[in-house]
Amino acid sequence: MPKPLDKDVRKSSINWLWRNKDSARHAIGAAVGLGLLSGFLLIGQAWLLARVIYGVVIGGKPLSYVMPWLWMMLAIFLLRAALAWFSEQAGFHAAARLKEEIRAKLFRHLQMLGPAYLFTKHSGELTAALVDAVEALDPYYSKYLPQAALSALMPLSILAFVLPADWQSALVFFINGPLIPFFMVIIGKGAER
Repeated sequence: MPKPLDKDVRKSSINWLWRNKDSARHAIGAAVGLGLLSGFLLIGQAWLLARVIYGVVIGGKPLSYVMPWLWMMLAIFLLRAALAWFSEQAGFHAAARLKEEIRAKLFRHLQMLGPAYLFTKHSGELTAALVDAVEALDPYYSKYLPQAALSALMPLSILAFVLPADWQSALVFFINGPLIPFFMVIIGKGAER
């Protein structure tokens, strides 16, 4: 298990990660936007499912009555799968662009240090820094950042859909919503390591 980082080192590491995301801002934004659209479709899918269950269980309607809703649910499911794939691709491209840029910065820095410095270091350490350490940034940029943004935006979107339909349920969401950042901090600490 890796040794926990000093508080100042951790803070400067997080700042460094945030500063280096700028070149892939559009790809990360695309991943978040596609994820948000998928979340809106999930809300619609849940609404259709509620209509189907209500129609069959409470209303006693035959299956043929709810079949159009089931077809719409299937279409939404397929559309959400496609959006998830495109969102993953956008996250992958963001991480790939950032890793390429960071490797180039490291290489330029090594060139600036010159051959005298490189002679004192083992080539394996340098290779590990240029390849393995940079590769370890992939999950942060491709998955964590987009999901962190979605975890802040989706509850607000759900609240906006629920509020006009049932204010008591919206109140429950509103009261429990602040717990999400708390859990994100817990998850973030694990991802940070």
